[in-house]
Amino acid sequence: EAHRFFFGEPSPVPRRPLFSWRYILDITTAVWGIIVAVTWLDSVGRVDSINEVVRTMDTAKQEFEFDDVYHASVREMHRLVQQFLADSMWYSILSAHYTLLLLVHVARLFDLQDRLGTITSALRAAAVNLLHHMVVIAMVVLAFAVAAVLLLGRRIGQFSELRFAVQSCIMVAFGQFQWEELAREDPVN
Repeated sequence: EAHRFFFGEPSPVPRRPLFSWRYILDITTAVWGIIVAVTWLDSVGRVDSINEVVRTMDTAKQEFEFDDVYHASVREMHRLVQQFLADSMWYSILSAHYTLLLLVHVARLFDLQDRLGTITSALRAAAVNLLHHMVVIAMVVLAFAVAAVLLLGRRIGQFSELRFAVQSCIMVAFGQFQWEELAREDPVN
């Protein structure tokens, strides 16, 4: 009774459900951050191994020993650089997605302040309509890209494949295109 008199009723600890979207977002962000850090550390290690191979090549080059060891180290350097470039591509992709996850965390913090909370509540209310508009825009861009591949794909490199055509159609929608190149190719189309 004395404890209740001095400290009041113990407040129940709010328990978060195990599979709430906020909990999953927190865990995903933490794991993703660790993956990005490990990928970066792996890239630093690969740069060190490339430097080691280049030093071996420089030593052989200074001694005018263009033998099998030199050629093997050149092949090894090319293999390591190719692997490093592939890893750096994945590092860029992971970092971009990690930035988006952090942006979602910042948006989640908007709910803590009243005026900023109106932004997230308005986005939640408009989410279905935004998604529908994104689907329609994606279908329109894809239709234009397929038409561009069929009409211009053999003659213009930026429309030779569907992925390049999608990028080019998006750039055309933003007003960035070379009219002279398109007009020179086929003035009627």
